[in-house]
Amino acid sequence: MSTPLQALPVGFGAGTTVQYTKSYTDYSTPNGWSAALLLTGACSLTVAGTPSGASYIYTLPAATTATVAVAAATLTQGARTITRSSGNWGTDGVQPGYKVYGPGVPWGAYVESLDSASQITISEAASTTGMVALKLLFPPGTYQWWERVYKGGEVYVADSGRVEVAADLNGAPAGSQQAWADRMLPLVEDIIAGRIGADTESYAIANRSKVATRMETWLKFRDYLRAQVAEARYPGRIRTARATFTGTEAEQ
Repeated sequence: MSTPLQALPVGFGAGTTVQYTKSYTDYSTPNGWSAALLLTGACSLTVAGTPSGASYIYTLPAATTATVAVAAATLTQGARTITRSSGNWGTDGVQPGYKVYGPGVPWGAYVESLDSASQITISEAASTTGMVALKLLFPPGTYQWWERVYKGGEVYVADSGRVEVAADLNGAPAGSQQAWADRMLPLVEDIIAGRIGADTESYAIANRSKVATRMETWLKFRDYLRAQVAEARYPGRIRTARATFTGTEAEQ
């Protein structure tokens, strides 16, 4: 059996249960104080501390940060709203900041607002119309946390810090944790190798389009992406290259 935690860990994975016990000499439950844990970053969470003698037990259930799967959500091409005929976005734990993945949802889209129990608004317009299955992920990253204590009108910060929340890999869509450079590099290499050919009317990647960029620029862009990928895989061992992309000349 593992030793009970006495503080919030420096990091944890979304979709896992986190529980720890904390005591404060000046803000104990027997003296009339209450406590709560607040996390804020791409999303926000508040967890009430459960009194246990002179201490408080903070519990973040796995479901609080787990991936939310919605079997039937309705998209409308060109619109940023997503609706569902059954279930409740809020009850499922979805909140602004959650990343959205599914057919017709642009890569990188996230929830901007919960409009009602059946409707949310996302950051990007849908590319298709119809009913699709979606997955919504608690956004990983660095979160600031505070342990606040309350008594009547008094509110104090008893402790604070930062915690790294890793992505929920259980149920996360394939490729959802892939870095931008990793996704772009194969596309750029296909362009350079001619695998995206003359039968493709147009394409654009990071503001560089087929009809407006010289091959020299694609080569520089490829080298830049390769450096980004290498730096991410071997941090501190490879110096990231910097490249500048200019010009609107026709591709030759």
